[in-house]
Amino acid sequence: MADNEVIEGKAKIVTNSNIFYNPVQEFNRDMSVLALTVFAEQFKSSGRDTAKKRTHTFANAETVPADTADSSQDGIIVLEALAATGLRSIRYALEVPKIKSVIANDCSVQAVETINRNISENAVENLVKAVNHDAVWLMQKLNFENKIVHAIDLDPYGCPTRFLDSAVNCVCDGGLLMITCTDMAVLAGNTPETCYVKYGSVSLRSCACHEIVNIAAMSNFKSDGGPIWTGPLHDSNFIDAMLQKVEHCELVTTKRIVGMLSLIQEELADVPLYYTVDALCGKIHCQMIPLVEFRSALLNAGYRVSLSHCRTNSVKTDAPHTFIWDILRCWAKKYPVSKKRLQENSVTMAILQKEPSVEVNFSFCKEAISQSTSSGLLRYQQNPLPNWGPGTRSKSNVMNADETSKKLQNQNKKSRLKNEVEKKVMFSNSMADTEG
Repeated sequence: MADNEVIEGKAKIVTNSNIFYNPVQEFNRDMSVLALTVFAEQFKSSGRDTAKKRTHTFANAETVPADTADSSQDGIIVLEALAATGLRSIRYALEVPKIKSVIANDCSVQAVETINRNISENAVENLVKAVNHDAVWLMQKLNFENKIVHAIDLDPYGCPTRFLDSAVNCVCDGGLLMITCTDMAVLAGNTPETCYVKYGSVSLRSCACHEIVNIAAMSNFKSDGGPIWTGPLHDSNFIDAMLQKVEHCELVTTKRIVGMLSLIQEELADVPLYYTVDALCGKIHCQMIPLVEFRSALLNAGYRVSLSHCRTNSVKTDAPHTFIWDILRCWAKKYPVSKKRLQENSVTMAILQKEPSVEVNFSFCKEAISQSTSSGLLRYQQNPLPNWGPGTRSKSNVMNADETSKKLQNQNKKSRLKNEVEKKVMFSNSMADTEG
């Protein structure tokens, strides 16, 4: 298979169709470079660079890069557990100050050969070491041998959960986990059975699905649908530091990074989840409410409001649900819904037949236009390619079966997932009966 040359950031690498590379993820990698740069500076200045040392030993262990054994020298140690082409590792070595060493691991021999070629091409042999191990095994080994790792980058194809336990145990106290997940269809509620098997949770299909962190799986669901994470999603001080640092970094996606981080800083930190105006209007089939008028209605009533970084046309607010529906009812009085939508026992009729409890004021409020909007910042990413998605899984993984075996593995997959869910539910019920 012919090699392709890719230039990204300060790195120049070769890749081919057998080794996974997604050009659309340049924004993700730029953001990782920036976050790691800020972390490296803060970690050293905080005096936490000698964190977490253990005393146990691992007999007859295969060696790993010796640089991980001692963190007394300046700089942080980074592990890219699923390195593929090694692009992230090489970019970290070339673009992040205060890097002591980077371990670029992949379970594919072919991928490691490519990584070594790219390391040599970029002349970073003194900083990046390529190793060929299963990621979980390597992280468990580093932990057991008391090897210090300050930051771990996990970018799997799909679900990252099987790597998390090893990663949390491997990274040092006060360290950084950078996790990329391309399993959004499952997490967004499209296949709740698969979500339960992979994450031990049931995801909900809702307009705010991208912010829902966890809906606990239970034998009998509570009426409130919880629990979910309701605390702040971001560290405001860390985001500020990234915004200050980004102008000094040479990143292609700087404009979008500034826009996204600025938008994140505007979000209401104490308000979980969000609405989308199009979804609300779709419930009653009314004319779309302009976002500025919707936000003005909330502000004029004395409520707080912001956008969400997760979705365009989104609204985070501390207003109660009752007021949100009053906004829709008052809007429908100004712009009546088609009579054919007002069928008896329909959702539209159930909502609109109730009179608003307050009079909603849609008058323009200048605070309804966010600072990031008025500044014209680039924020939400548009689909850069037709049929945009995570791409095709790497074919170089040594654990991949041949095509015939793969077809056999996928036979009756849905029924097997369903059976596994049923077994877990039965086990949960038996545990509940035992505790009772």
